[in-house]
Amino acid sequence: MRVVPASGRKGAAPGRRAISFVDSLASDGRLAVAKVRIETGRTHQIRVHLQDRRTPIYGDDVYGIAEWNKKLEAKQRREREGKDPRPLLHAARLEIEHPSKVDADGDPKRLVFTAPMASDMISVVESIWGEARMEMPEYFS
Repeated sequence: MRVVPASGRKGAAPGRRAISFVDSLASDGRLAVAKVRIETGRTHQIRVHLQDRRTPIYGDDVYGIAEWNKKLEAKQRREREGKDPRPLLHAARLEIEHPSKVDADGDPKRLVFTAPMASDMISVVESIWGEARMEMPEYFS
């Protein structure tokens, strides 16, 4: 991702380094399914980086596209029975180093957490990428 200079505000601190790797997995010409791996963990990092490349997260009311989000919000209210709308952002896999545990070699113990996608997100992904379940089954189970 590109570096964005600090704002012109007097006394503004320079931005902190943030690294994201984005792979577009599928697209229907309007929406895309992307896989993002972050090397750093800054606040809103994925949201900001995807907006910067002009592919904001669907349903993101801060960094997204307002008119598209209104359509998604109406759909989500119908499908999610009145629950608040949300951005279609999902952490399928999270890896962290345990702050105090080490493995046999003395390296920090690596913790890995996985989670399947929610049904409302699955329906959007499958509408964009019909073969998603076959090609990436780990995200659906």
